[in-house]
Amino acid sequence: MDYLPDETQRATAAEIVGDAEVARENYAEAIRWYAKTAALAGEEDLTVLASKVDETLEQFDREQLLALLAEYPETFPKTQLETHIAKMDMKTGELSAAQERLQALLDRQPLHPLAATWTAMVEQINEWLQVDMSKVGCILPLSGPYQAYGDRVLRGLAMAAQDINESAGPGPGIQLVIKDSRGDADTSVTAVRELAIGQKVAAIIGPLSRVAAEATAREAQGLWVPIITLTQKKGVSEVGSYVFRDSLSNEQQTRALVEYAVLELGYTRFAILYPNGGYGLRLVNLFWDELARLGAEVRGVESYEANQTDYADQIKKLVGLYYPRPEMEPSDDSRVIVQPETLSAELEVAPEAPIEEEPLPIVDFEAIFVPDGYEKVGLIAPQLAYHDVTGVRLLGTNLWNSPRLLEMAAPYLQGAVFVDGFFPDSRLPRTRDFVRRYQSIFGEMPGYPEAQAYDTLRLLGEALGQPGVNSRPLLRDALLEIRGLLGVAGTASVTPGGEVSKPPFLITIQRRRMREIHIDFETLRQRRATWEVFTGTQGPRAPGASPSDRDKQETTADRQHNPQELDQ
Repeated sequence: MDYLPDETQRATAAEIVGDAEVARENYAEAIRWYAKTAALAGEEDLTVLASKVDETLEQFDREQLLALLAEYPETFPKTQLETHIAKMDMKTGELSAAQERLQALLDRQPLHPLAATWTAMVEQINEWLQVDMSKVGCILPLSGPYQAYGDRVLRGLAMAAQDINESAGPGPGIQLVIKDSRGDADTSVTAVRELAIGQKVAAIIGPLSRVAAEATAREAQGLWVPIITLTQKKGVSEVGSYVFRDSLSNEQQTRALVEYAVLELGYTRFAILYPNGGYGLRLVNLFWDELARLGAEVRGVESYEANQTDYADQIKKLVGLYYPRPEMEPSDDSRVIVQPETLSAELEVAPEAPIEEEPLPIVDFEAIFVPDGYEKVGLIAPQLAYHDVTGVRLLGTNLWNSPRLLEMAAPYLQGAVFVDGFFPDSRLPRTRDFVRRYQSIFGEMPGYPEAQAYDTLRLLGEALGQPGVNSRPLLRDALLEIRGLLGVAGTASVTPGGEVSKPPFLITIQRRRMREIHIDFETLRQRRATWEVFTGTQGPRAPGASPSDRDKQETTADRQHNPQELDQ
């Protein structure tokens, strides 16, 4: 008599095949084999099997889940499929559909092992549906060492709320709920919970500090409440889909500077003079990478210490004046043969002392990038001129933006260019109106913190005002759809990764004033793309410039593995 395996053995074999299909990433087939296993297995084996099914279903989108549910309308794994569809509906903001599906599961199977999970999900939906969509939480340092900065941000938020409410008409408008973070990460995390659960706010703005940003972002993500952080900390928005970041980043600054210098001015050769420290190294790497991306080259890099005030050595190294230059030996053709009869006459004349000429600097670059504060730049610029390093353009970051820079070194900074997230003297109508109204209310000129806060709340108000946005998940989706929103600090778009992207202001120094440079970066990029298509080259170069082997720049990773090369 032939041997026939019993149902237990067949169930084990089917489960093994299902495991193998998972390993092959053939998830749909795996579910089908697990369904065959469930039909043969006993009740005591279904718990482990259901766990495997749950893990596998994480790989499916909603349409794939619905297709599988059509295959198993009454049998295992119907319950698991419906549970995952409800979870997906909650994540996408389809709260009514999720609530209806979960309630049907509870009505049919009130004693099911997943009943407690379904109940918790229904309670979560009810809590979300009770959110006050007119409330916006704000976490700011209103006491402690960063109080002055927090006060400035609060002023910008208050102005934006007033403007939104005046334009809302009879609607609910926006109500700000303020929490003091005291500049502390733990206090900020507690504030997230109080705002999301206690105050039931629609979204949160803040915090400001790099230390608190990631911790609060994780808390907000866990509570599924949209949060727009105002920190420069890179990667915060990667915490989850509910986390956004609105702040001028170092990446945005270096990209704007390099694109302007290379694509608009046609520069291809650069030098870098930077402070030896974390900020300086980060900016050097970013600037260098942008140059490499556009096919430009770095001719020299020198660093200096934070407490340094004399930059002679660094400047001399950049232009070939630090080390002795080898003397040129005369060629055979240039030697003079002295006739004997003239030798005695020449010896009678006392020779004059030879005049030693100072070597001239070798300025083989068109611009110098100095990523430091205005105090240092105000010392460096005149010293460059003292060492005859002239005719080059200085480039800098938002740390330059101070009237003190003009007082210190305006004559030596003519034509210099730096970037910032806001320029109060801009000729843009929205910016001018904002500055005028802010001065009339607070009696002083606004800066980047006020403008950043104003635009962030206006951005949030734009998303809240979209039709049908009545839950936090739908608010998150509305934020991700924003493109080209005009603001006082530029035109904002939200990237799929949650970054609020704005082209920074380009500012130049003319005489003793700072003036805005109006540049359409998209036009510059399109011009470059067109050039590459028609010429097959990497991009337009300065007149007379030619490609060089030094165009092949090393990557950030290479320089990080060998950082001492930056000082050579």
